[in-house]
Amino acid sequence: MRELNEKKIVVIPILLDNCKVPLFLQEKVYADFRTDFD
Repeated sequence: MRELNEKKIVVIPILLDNCKVPLFLQEKVYADFRTDFD
């Protein structure tokens, strides 16, 4: 909620394993590390 109020990004999400992404994170840009870290 703070991000919405302040209009700035607080965290950069990463995806390490296949999982269900929470609804509030589905629109976020994320680093996808499921297959290759490079």
